Amino acid sequence: MPSQTQTGLLIFTCRSIYMQRIADAVEDGYEYYVCGEVPTVKLPVLVDKFTVNFPLHHTPKQRYRARQKGKSSTKLLCYRHDKEPDKVRFILLHRRNKNSDLPKGEQWQMAANRHTRIHSSGYELVRLPNERKPDSPKEPLKPYRWSWRYTGQRMSDFEADIKRAVVRKSEADYLALFERLSRTLGFAGARQQAFGLLKRMESEWLKTTGPKPPRHFNGKLPTVRRLKNEGITLAELQKES
Repeated sequence: MPSQTQTGLLIFTCRSIYMQRIADAVEDGYEYYVCGEVPTVKLPVLVDKFTVNFPLHHTPKQRYRARQKGKSSTKLLCYRHDKEPDKVRFILLHRRNKNSDLPKGEQWQMAANRHTRIHSSGYELVRLPNERKPDSPKEPLKPYRWSWRYTGQRMSDFEADIKRAVVRKSEADYLALFERLSRTLGFAGARQQAFGLLKRMESEWLKTTGPKPPRHFNGKLPTVRRLKNEGITLAELQKES
């Protein structure tokens, strides 16, 4: 049975928050990971296994102290979609100390490797040039920051959909694609991609058909603010079973 600490594990129920916390962790140095999906009823067993092997119960302060002592640290993040209550997605993130080896027993992948990037529902976590300005000259920012963007396959699909809508001169296809792109999660990388796609779709439509497009893009897309944690605990999840 999971301990009292384990049953307090939060399972995110909002995808944007889950993805934001993954980006936060990787930004903080948790660049090694394993991820997967388990039936909801088997999540307690998985949590129990990870807790035996990793100090997942540590608070942020305890993790900081461990790093000060040259120890590595690990985080477990979980997400359950309300339309798929029977399964839970998870990612185990590890921050490696420079003097230690990666823990054995897991097939660790590296977020910074373009061949093993972290993926989530058609998005991938990537490093982008950091264009933000520091709050203080004494605290310089990193030259890059982590953000989510659409995967190459997803971009290819969007481009094919644009071509199809324009060639067919289908207002219905145009509006459906416009709606999908307008609902792009508001992470910087994905917003930049969606902005370019919407502009291109409008331009291609005007070039091909002449009349104004079925809907004009005003250049505005949603942004993701800093979001508070939202979800249910493992204990609450077990009560549902």
